[in-house]
Amino acid sequence: MKRGLFVAVIMLLIVALFVTGCPAPAPAPPTPAPPAEMILKIGTGPIGGYWFPGGAVLSQIITEFVPGVSASPTLGGAVSNIKDTHKGRMQIGYTYNVNCFEGYNQLAPEIFPEKLTDIRYLFNMYATPVHIITRKADNLRTMEDLRGHDFSPGKEGWGGRVAFERTLEWAGMSFDDLGKCTYCGYAEGALLMKDKHIDVYGIATMCPSAPFLDVAVFDPIWIIQVPDEMIEWMTEKYGYGEFIIPADTYPGTDVDVRCPGMFAHWVVNVDVPEDVVYQITKASWENYTRFHEVQTDLKKYVLHENFLQGASIPLHKGAYKFFKEVGLEIPEAAMPVD
Repeated sequence: MKRGLFVAVIMLLIVALFVTGCPAPAPAPPTPAPPAEMILKIGTGPIGGYWFPGGAVLSQIITEFVPGVSASPTLGGAVSNIKDTHKGRMQIGYTYNVNCFEGYNQLAPEIFPEKLTDIRYLFNMYATPVHIITRKADNLRTMEDLRGHDFSPGKEGWGGRVAFERTLEWAGMSFDDLGKCTYCGYAEGALLMKDKHIDVYGIATMCPSAPFLDVAVFDPIWIIQVPDEMIEWMTEKYGYGEFIIPADTYPGTDVDVRCPGMFAHWVVNVDVPEDVVYQITKASWENYTRFHEVQTDLKKYVLHENFLQGASIPLHKGAYKFFKEVGLEIPEAAMPVD
């Protein structure tokens, strides 16, 4: 019995020595967390125009084709979009080349109290006319005829508002020379014109604008034919161009209308990473026909050869890298500065 007890004690000692002398197996390393998704906010325009659906298309392209990045559109306007993109409140914004040029160089301090140096050019979409819509029956045919008439220049923060102000500036007028001013979007403005609460709407968008086309079906409208000298002045001073609205685009306007034009394009915040902007530019280039779904006329404008048309500020280095790879000629104004 003593021998059995002795053996049992020895065995317990061996087991204890084995247990304490052998370290426990190391725990498995934790599974690495997936990389955080980058979410981009894209500033567009009002309901009833081309910008919001265009922003929805760009958001889809980014979310589908740029790994680790998703995007969503939000309402905005040409001026507010570049201000918000500069501040980083949104990462991409729809705007006009003339507003970019003015903001980047602070040519209009009353609109841009600071230089918007943190915006960069991404790519162009289309050219758009600045036009002044009236009811044909009111017989308003010149800028002088607008004096005293109630109007809307669109909304505060919109590029169309600034453009309408420029046309009045050339004519030696201001909003104070017209009647009551109502700041409103396209759909509301069309309703106000239909109900004869306003006589004039200053607009910058592709033609025809659906809400005002609806007005013209029941009450023909007239687009003010501005003088050639105004277009030349706006081009030289503010970087506008020339645009022809074909006759019968709107019921009531049965002649071609020559008016100032702007280029609608995307800007991006300078701090969006180069590789992300490169992938966004590449995906948009490869899927550009998706933008044609927004409006049939965009088939004439959203084309590879027009991607840098109207560029008025430096390209983001990610976009510059892609456009160099595909062999596009880079305009001097678009050469990167970073």
